[in-house]
Amino acid sequence: MPFDKGYFEALNQTLVEYEQAAKPKSGTTVTVHLVTNVQYRIARLVQVTDAVVSFLLYEKGVQAGDVLPMVSVPYSMISAVQVEPATTKSKFGFERTSSTLS
Repeated sequence: MPFDKGYFEALNQTLVEYEQAAKPKSGTTVTVHLVTNVQYRIARLVQVTDAVVSFLLYEKGVQAGDVLPMVSVPYSMISAVQVEPATTKSKFGFERTSSTLS
């Protein structure tokens, strides 16, 4: 699936449903990787248009009421989107296990 308006609308809906159903203690981490090797950790999607996606950036130490920086990125600049569930083991997430090869 290409990174476009439909992708980010579906991703946002999936994240909202996950948060409502799983009620995690911490939020899901979403990282957008650009073709320029820049990475952005998304705090919240703000606007999804036909040409760009705009989101608030996650910053450590942010308190309730603080203003988060916003960035708009053209879809053509996005190389990957990484989603990590809020919990390592949940109905909607995954369980990380270590395995050894024999």
